[in-house]
Amino acid sequence: MENLLQQANDHMEKASKRTKRHPAFHFTAPAGWINDPNGFSHFKGEYHLYYQHNPYGTRWDLMHWGHAVSKDLVRWEHRPVALAPEEAYEKDGCFSGSAIVRGDKLWIMYTGHLEPDKGNRDSFRENQNVAWSGDGIRFVKHAGNPVLDEKDLPAGFLPQDFRDPKVFEKDGTFYCVLAARDGAEGGKVLLYRSGDMLSWEYHGIAAEGPQGLEEVWECPDLFSLDGREVLLLSVINNRTPDGEGRKGFLHPTRYLAGTVDVEGCSPAWEREEELDCGFSFYAPQTTVDEKGRRIMVGWLSPWDADPALDRENGWAGMMSIPRILSVKGNVLHQTPVETVETLRKLPAVTYGDLAFSGPMELDNVEGKRYDLELSVDLGGAQRFEMEFRKGADCATSFAYDKTQGRFTLDRSRNGDSLPADTPENEWSRVRHKEYRLEKDRLQLRVLVDDYSIEVFVDDGRLVFSSLIAPQEDGEGIQFNSTGVARIERLEHHRL
Repeated sequence: MENLLQQANDHMEKASKRTKRHPAFHFTAPAGWINDPNGFSHFKGEYHLYYQHNPYGTRWDLMHWGHAVSKDLVRWEHRPVALAPEEAYEKDGCFSGSAIVRGDKLWIMYTGHLEPDKGNRDSFRENQNVAWSGDGIRFVKHAGNPVLDEKDLPAGFLPQDFRDPKVFEKDGTFYCVLAARDGAEGGKVLLYRSGDMLSWEYHGIAAEGPQGLEEVWECPDLFSLDGREVLLLSVINNRTPDGEGRKGFLHPTRYLAGTVDVEGCSPAWEREEELDCGFSFYAPQTTVDEKGRRIMVGWLSPWDADPALDRENGWAGMMSIPRILSVKGNVLHQTPVETVETLRKLPAVTYGDLAFSGPMELDNVEGKRYDLELSVDLGGAQRFEMEFRKGADCATSFAYDKTQGRFTLDRSRNGDSLPADTPENEWSRVRHKEYRLEKDRLQLRVLVDDYSIEVFVDDGRLVFSSLIAPQEDGEGIQFNSTGVARIERLEHHRL
């Protein structure tokens, strides 16, 4: 066994001193690439965030688990790399997984990835492994790993797509959901159970998607909330109804809501919705803290034609703002964790009862990093738009068209790093979402950072997250209304 963990930490100590231009309030690694949040948990008075991590460069490569802790979910302290692929069953990567607190220890379950013939994906294998820690920093890997491998798959399922265990406990039994697929392309979530976290048995299928229209699902997360069961999942490669072409946004996140008899593995899903309607949200994971809140964090993902961050900064990838989840009427709502407000700089800029039509800018409502709350009466307007991080040649637009009943997030002018405008990548520039306002009133909460925007609509009923790459002069905010809109309340807080 090589001491890859020590090598990674030695490298990080040096590399972290050479990075620059991190965002103001979104989590990034000290150096290197990150993607999926892993092992998100509350343990011994701290929130622990582990994550898929390549310490050695700013692109995806041999996966480790990075680690950070926080008391408030907005101020993070880096900890040493937690996992490295040192064992034979994980030698090509410690892939995603989750954590659960058992007594005075934090247990994790994660995927070991193997590529015996790197040019032949059919040779790849994935297995599930367990480790535990008394401090969340130093982990002991189970001597009997892997605890699940291809022999534990149902007949016909592919051993190269068997990953991302999310563990939970119910009535003294441990369960985990895992992403998998059978011979045909299409997502499935498998359910396993155990009495001790070490010996697992297959229990059934928790959810499955249409065959041929998606390549595979990833990063499932099943939990109970406000009297309903919710399943989060992320999709690789949406396809057109004929299964031949790409369907709009390639990597959406979704949630299912309904009822699930976990003991009998009999799901009755009643609702399926986009979890995030923007461009850049993937692989979310949740935890429950000591207050009983269900909290979610996701990867603001630079998939495909998303803006590529400046890799010369020495880091790539960031996490979303943590979000508190609730279910209202079978609909999942997401709101930023309230400690974001502790980052606000005084004084706030406020406006109220302001009617306008056409374009409008407001004094001191601008900036590169801010928290903006807005309530607008659109009774006299047909269309309302806000342009964020607006400069001479850049802006990211968020608009609501009342006649069409839909929102539009447009980042086609957001900065320098989008690819050439072609019909094949139109979906990477503009996103639409059908939605009907109640009583012509629109409520928005907008968090803007150096490289990102997160828009929360109507108390988090919809959320739009996107990476952006504005130019240096992109600090303006412009309002535009077709017809008369009335701003009932506006609060602008610099962060």
